[in-house]
Amino acid sequence: ADAAPAAAELPALWPDLALPPPGAPRAVPAATAARLAELWPLLGPTEVLIAAGGDARLNVDPDTGLNAYGCSPRPRPWAITFASSTASSISERGYAAAEAARRHALGEALRHGAADSLAEDAARIRRAIAGHYGLAPDVRILIVPSGTDGELLALAVALAADTARPLTNILVGPEESGSGVPQAAAGLHFSTRTARGIAVGKGAAIAGIPADLELASVAVRTPLGAPRPPAEVSADCAGLIAAAAARGRRVLAHVLDQSKTGLLAPSFESLAWPADPGAVDVVVDASQARLATGSVRHYVGQGAMVLLTGSKFFTGPPFAGALLVPGTMAERLGDIRDWPAGFADYFGGSGPPDRPRPFAEEVSLGLLLRWHAALAEMAAIAAIDEGEVFRVLGYFGRRIGAAIEANADAPKRTPVRGVYVLAPGAIDAAIGPDKHARLRSHIVGEDAFFGEVSRFVKSDVLMRLKVSSGSPDAVMCFGAREGEAFGPDMATELLFFLAKVLENTMRAWLDLPE
Repeated sequence: ADAAPAAAELPALWPDLALPPPGAPRAVPAATAARLAELWPLLGPTEVLIAAGGDARLNVDPDTGLNAYGCSPRPRPWAITFASSTASSISERGYAAAEAARRHALGEALRHGAADSLAEDAARIRRAIAGHYGLAPDVRILIVPSGTDGELLALAVALAADTARPLTNILVGPEESGSGVPQAAAGLHFSTRTARGIAVGKGAAIAGIPADLELASVAVRTPLGAPRPPAEVSADCAGLIAAAAARGRRVLAHVLDQSKTGLLAPSFESLAWPADPGAVDVVVDASQARLATGSVRHYVGQGAMVLLTGSKFFTGPPFAGALLVPGTMAERLGDIRDWPAGFADYFGGSGPPDRPRPFAEEVSLGLLLRWHAALAEMAAIAAIDEGEVFRVLGYFGRRIGAAIEANADAPKRTPVRGVYVLAPGAIDAAIGPDKHARLRSHIVGEDAFFGEVSRFVKSDVLMRLKVSSGSPDAVMCFGAREGEAFGPDMATELLFFLAKVLENTMRAWLDLPE
C-alpha cells in the first residue's frame, strides 16, 4: 500500500517488518510508529519508487511492466529504442545512480528525518543542474515533475507579475511540444491526476485561473507538414505580441528551442518588444535539451525563463523537469498568496495562508531519483568532447537518411549543380550595403543562404565575395549548430584570406574578367 499503516495495525505487522529475535517486545512504541510513518514513502525498491511522484502517465501496467510511454522503470538492455523525443526506459547507468541516491536519502532520513533528507537531496540536484549549464548564482532552479508541470509554473510566474493586467500566453508549435502543454498553457488540468496524487478533471479549468487568460498559438509547419520559414513564424509572433500590448495586456511569449523534430522558432532576437519591457515575459521551451549549454546561459542571461528536462535527449527516465527563473523574476516567487488556488493541487505551498508564503517545490523521492538517473546521463555526455558528439550525431543522421533514401518508396533528391542565384539585394540586406562580413551568434539561419538545413544553424558567418567586375557579388556562408561557434567579436583575418582564395578560384572556374 502507498499509505503508512496506522499505529494500531503495526503490532500485527511488526514480525514481518522487524524480524525481531526471540523475546523482542510485541508492542510498538509511539515514537517508533511515528518514525515508520515518516519513513514509509522512502521504503521500497528503486524501480517502484522511481515511478512515484508523477501523474497517470507513469503508472506501470502489471502485465507488461511498461508505463503509458512504453518505457520501463528498470533497465531493458535488450530493447533498442529511438523515442528520445518523448521518453526512454532507464539505462543501467541511470538505475545505478538512482539506487545509490535512494540508499543515501534513506540513510540521511534515518539520521536527520525524511523532510531534511529530501530537501538536502533536492539542493544537490539544483547544484548539479547549475554546474552542468554553468548558471549564475542568482538563477532559481525549480524542480518539477515534468515539462508540462514546468509550463504551468511558468504561467504562474507570469501571472504573478501583475494581477491587474490580463495575460496573453503565446504558444509556438504546440503540435510539436508535449501533448499536455496546450492545456497547461491555457490554465487547464492536463491529466486526471496531478503529481501530488490529487484527482482532477482533465481539460477542466484550474481553480482561480483568471477568466480573461488568453491563449494564442503560432504553427511552425504548414498544413502539409513542411517547416514554415523562420522569418514568417517570427513575424507572426511579433504581431501577436504587439496586438496584445496595444490592448493593454501582458504577454508570456514562448520560444521553442527545439521542437521534437528539431525546429527552432521564433529566434529570441526576433521578438518585437513593446515600449514597456515589463509587458512581456519570455519562456524558452528547451524540454528536448537539444541545445548547447551556452544557449541556455544566454537565454537566462537575457531575462528569459527556460524549461528543461533530464529525459528526452539525455535519455533519463520520463518526468524529470526543471524551470530556470532568472534573478530578475525571482522576487515573484516570494509571496504566492495571490496565486490561483488550484495551483496548490500541483505545487503545494508553505506557511500560514494569511501571511507571505514563498514558493517552495514539493519534491518527492521518485522525482529526485529520476533526476539522479538523468544527471548520470548528462555527466556521461558532458565528458565527451563536443566535437565528437556532433560528429557521432551527424554520422547517425546521415546513415538514417541514407537508409530512408535506399527504400524504393522513399522520395528521391534532385541533384543540383552550378551557381545558386539569390534574390536581388539579398546580400546587401543580410550583410549591409557597405559591409563585407557578418558574424552572428544564437540565431536561426536564413533559408536563402542555408536552404533546408537552416533550422540547424545557430551561429553563422556571411562573407561578401567580389568575384569579378563583370558579375554580381557572391556570398560565402558558414553555419554551425553551436550557438557560440561564431560571433561579432571574432577576428576575421583568416576569413578574409579564405574569401580572397575563393574569389580567385571562382573567377578562374567561371572564366570571368577581374
